[in-house]
Amino acid sequence: MNKENSFTPEQLTDMVKSLTSNARIGQFIVENHGTVNYNEKEAAPPDDRHMRQVLQELMEAKDENGNKLMVEQQQWFAVFRVLVEYGNYPRQMSDFARAMAQLGMDKATPACKHDSLRKASQTFPRLACKVSQWQQYSSLSEAYAKQCRVADWLIKRMV
Repeated sequence: MNKENSFTPEQLTDMVKSLTSNARIGQFIVENHGTVNYNEKEAAPPDDRHMRQVLQELMEAKDENGNKLMVEQQQWFAVFRVLVEYGNYPRQMSDFARAMAQLGMDKATPACKHDSLRKASQTFPRLACKVSQWQQYSSLSEAYAKQCRVADWLIKRMV
């Protein structure tokens, strides 16, 4: 290899991390350059990284009037229902809340909490149907409309 095409160990490490970021590889051997190791456990799986990004965007998303979409803990019910139906997330609210905590959403504003999910399921009985049918209930009250707006926003990012 000529001088023009040689890389420093740091450059090789960065390239290998970039190449294997979506793979489950913790060690990569580069001929004549040695072995590059990195701790794959530090990186979240690609699906989790993507979902964390989508949820962070949701926390900052605004409605047509410039108001934040996510303002109440109970709106996590809409997130729960969308992710169960469209994202292969746990159907048990306690398991879902744990999955969201692993993504850091237990520290978001508003935070995802199991109790809020459970309470919302009782507060919004008409939303027991498929999420795709929720729009018919958006005019019942502002609380229902908030659930529908979050669900709509998230579905657009999931599909």
